[in-house]
Parts: sequence; structure tokens; C-alpha cells
Amino acid sequence: MKWLLFALLIDRVQYIVAARNYRSTYSGLGAVDSVLARKALAPMAYRVLVPWLVWLGERVVPAETRKVVLYEPLKIALLWACLWAASWVLGETAALVLGLLWLATLLFDYWDWAVETLALILALSGALPAALVGAALLALSRETAPLVAVTYGFATGDWRGAALVLALALALMALVRLWAGRKKLYCERWMWRRNWRELKAAMRVQPVYLNNMAMTVLVTVLTLWAVAQGLPAWPVPLALLAAGWSMAVAAETRVFAGCLIWVAMGLS
Repeated sequence: MKWLLFALLIDRVQYIVAARNYRSTYSGLGAVDSVLARKALAPMAYRVLVPWLVWLGERVVPAETRKVVLYEPLKIALLWACLWAASWVLGETAALVLGLLWLATLLFDYWDWAVETLALILALSGALPAALVGAALLALSRETAPLVAVTYGFATGDWRGAALVLALALALMALVRLWAGRKKLYCERWMWRRNWRELKAAMRVQPVYLNNMAMTVLVTVLTLWAVAQGLPAWPVPLALLAAGWSMAVAAETRVFAGCLIWVAMGLS
């Protein structure tokens, strides 16, 4: 019950923070229709888990507001699953720290970061069935699904099992791309120049610690500190950092949500 309540509170904070762009066609709820119609651009076009679940739910919830009625409980369920899995795999203190750290990364209405976090935690559990579930969920949600196999491999040393996890992730990602079709990116592929410009500009804004890039720098430093402690599967957060700084808008701190798993382990 406590993790469900915590998930509800986190979802409420995200709703308040993201209220102005809640129905943006490039993020969470606003992208559901375009994803289902196979009109969304990449990468959102391939993030189908929640849109597909909403579509299934709409078959039995005949209401004009059914998307919100279905969408918010799905997000809360994902957050609850993350927190529960974190308490199971990492311990209750780490789960609490992880949930608190999330609050500093909420900018827009997205759900994919919660699936990524859940999948990586399940891989860290060392249980092959759990890693397979995580890989399947993330393959329908984000392009980082192969990292579930890497995480499981480093956490357990079972590289044969990791190969199975990787095969499942790649197969499902391929099926999603076959279903959605070939899509153009709605953003640039490489973002490191933009991120460098925004980082330099952010350092001129006072107070520095309140701007988005400052939070990204803090998460980066904390992740490197956690990696230095030799925590399980430590190369994975480094890969997430590299991908976030080079191929994503680094100021959107949700792209580093997966790194917070290792930060939470280090702080607890």
C-alpha cells in the first residue's frame, strides 16, 4: 500500500509540472492517438506499450474521457511496479531514495522512463524470468531495451541467459517497427552540440542550481560517483549517460532516470 500511495503522489506531481504540455502530440497522453494511427514520428512511433494498453481498455470503457481514465492509472501502476521492484531488489531505503530522486527529473508528461527503470531493476534482480519480462516491456517502450540484457549479464555472469534476453528485446523491437513502419525522427539524431550550448548558457543563469541543465549535471556527477563504487552492472549507467548526452536533449532530465537506480543504491 505504501508504494501505491507513493506512486500516486509522484504521478500527481508529474501532472502538475506537465500540465501545460499534457496533451502535446510529442509526449505521453497526447501521442496515444497518433501512435495508434501509425502517424507519429520516431522515436515516439515505436513507444507503443501504453497506447496499445489504452486501446485495449477503450474496448470496455465507453466514456468520452476514457483516455485519461485509462492513461493515469496505467502510469500509476508503472510507478508502483518500479517502487515495488526496487524494494524487492535494492531494498526499501533505495526504493524510497529512488522515488524522491524522480521528483527532480519531472518536466513533461512521459511514461517511458518508468518502464526503463522497471526493466533495469528487474534485470538487476538476477532472475531470468524477471529480466525477460523487463526486456519485453522495454522493447515496447524505448530504444534502450538491449541494455536489459547487458544489465542482466553483468549482474549475474549468465551471458547465455543475457543472449536470450537480448534476442527477445530485438525481436519485439523489430515487430514494433514492422507494425509502425519506417518513420522520420522529429528531432536531430545527435544532440551533443545543442547540449553543450545549453550547458554553457545555463551556467550564466542565476541561481544556477535551479535550471534544468544544472540538475542534469548533478545527476551525471552522482551517477559517476555511484559507478566509482563498483556497484553491480556499473557499465550500464555509463551507457545511459553517454546516450543521454549525445542523442537526447540532456536538459530533459527524465532521459537519465535509469541512472538513478545506481545513484539510489549508492546513497542507501
